[in-house]
Amino acid sequence: MAPGDTASTNLDSARREAVPPDIVDSDATLGANPNDAERRTNWLDRTPWPRSIVFLTLWLTPVLAAVWSTPWFVTQDGPAHLYNAHILLQSFRADSPFRGVFEVHWKPLPNWAGHVATAALLSILPPRSADRAITSIVLIATAGSILYLRIAFAGAREIAIASLHATLVALNMTWLLGFTSFSLGVCLYALILGFWNRRRDRPNVKKALILSFLWIACYFCHPIPLAGALLGVAVLEATTPGANRRVRFGFSAASAVPLVPLLIAYRMIMKEGGGFEPKWGEMKGSIGPAAWMRQAGFVDPIALASKKFNPFEMLGIDIPGQIVAPSVWFVAAITILIVAAFVQGTWKNRRGIWILGLLLTLGGIVAPDTLGRSHGYFLSQRIVLLGLVAIVAAVDWRRRRIAARVAAVALAIAWVSQTAVVWNYARACDRDCGDLARARRALEPGDRVVTLLVDINTPFRSNPLLHFDCSFGVGTGIVVWSDYETAYYYFPVRPIAGGKAPDPFLFERVAILKGRQNAGEREKLWSDLIDKHHNAFDKLVSWRRDEALDAISARRFDPEPIFAQGNTRVFQARRAKLDASDSRSSDRPR
Repeated sequence: MAPGDTASTNLDSARREAVPPDIVDSDATLGANPNDAERRTNWLDRTPWPRSIVFLTLWLTPVLAAVWSTPWFVTQDGPAHLYNAHILLQSFRADSPFRGVFEVHWKPLPNWAGHVATAALLSILPPRSADRAITSIVLIATAGSILYLRIAFAGAREIAIASLHATLVALNMTWLLGFTSFSLGVCLYALILGFWNRRRDRPNVKKALILSFLWIACYFCHPIPLAGALLGVAVLEATTPGANRRVRFGFSAASAVPLVPLLIAYRMIMKEGGGFEPKWGEMKGSIGPAAWMRQAGFVDPIALASKKFNPFEMLGIDIPGQIVAPSVWFVAAITILIVAAFVQGTWKNRRGIWILGLLLTLGGIVAPDTLGRSHGYFLSQRIVLLGLVAIVAAVDWRRRRIAARVAAVALAIAWVSQTAVVWNYARACDRDCGDLARARRALEPGDRVVTLLVDINTPFRSNPLLHFDCSFGVGTGIVVWSDYETAYYYFPVRPIAGGKAPDPFLFERVAILKGRQNAGEREKLWSDLIDKHHNAFDKLVSWRRDEALDAISARRFDPEPIFAQGNTRVFQARRAKLDASDSRSSDRPR
């Protein structure tokens, strides 16, 4: 062998040793070793991101087109987040129309990230554009950060199918529900794990400081992704070999020290929500196989609609929904990849991220849906989603493997079907929210509004009508009493201390109760609400008719609407009419 060949061999060996073992073993070094001269010939090969952007654009554009081409596209909680971001901006003004009604709690709360991001967009864009912008940004950021995690662990080989996988995980129910802060937290969760893996063998103070910043940013997004990231780094530390494991662990632990005072403060804030009362939504007191099957289907974070829903019906294609359900094809693809990884032994190449993904996925299935009403819902779905994000980084997509090819086809079918579901949802938003939005014509600045929603059933897991009335208050100074965020301790906008605001939970309860079997409870809740708080209402916005509820409303509101079009009616409060000489009565906030 010539001396030059020996030097070249030694250099290649040194470069290979510099790449983490999981990257080398996965045969996916592109992006992990940018100094490899053989990969410099093509500008696309020098970095994975040009190709990543191309493929992410390909997979995301049809969904973003639905968001931006639909005038009234909203997520379920999006209007409420927009309204509270508006209240946040108005709180800096001495003449805020919400003074005396709502106040901002300037505490180290999670969920600040979503409010601050939305408020920033609202300060430079019209409300509708700001709402769709934050919806789009969250989706793009989630898909991009998941793909970053994938590249950090597996390199950039098979980037087309990896980016499709990342996109499908980003197109999850929490995105369509409008959980902005949580989704931003998922981005930070992926960034933290990816950053740790790429810098794991070269720990230093600078990298520990960067990791500290990421920890703090994740805290101000949401506690569940933060807990997932802490668990993730712990699992990776325990399962990843290295020459400087003690030093590496020391820097990782030191980076998390700034979280300690924040976590202590949050634990004290949590006491406002009372004790924990875990509840499993689908177990119904049973622990048999059937109950666990229901629970597994319930915690599915990928499904955006009922599995019986046919998203292609609008194209005149009659297919049973179960055959084209996106989550069915997604689960099939992931199951194939998991089985293949363990049969072929490839899971050992990235054992740490595999363990984390499966631990969170299985843990989410057995986790409760909520720790108590005041602590929020969808706990199990969020945990499973974190597990699915980790699995994106773990799976082997090498095309020469039959399992990978079959799984890729299943993912492609899931993407087509999921995109069709989003377009169906967009049509429903435009029809129903566009109708309800007309009520704004009969509302005046400073009005205090109560909303009665009847028969808002939808095949989608996100209900665009549920909090749409909050959009009436953006830019108008209108007080919307059904603002659900004000009922939770972990959101910054709360009813003013000592005020007599009605419980937002009750409005939501009236809206979601359905069927004759719940008619009695629905009528009692509505009767109690308007009898107890009628002095706080100026206008009633009603969606669809219910004779019993209309009769109850007529006790406090004029029987004839001041506006009626489509399914939407607006009624004037009798007290407000009698007090027309003074449109701002003495008990009205100033």
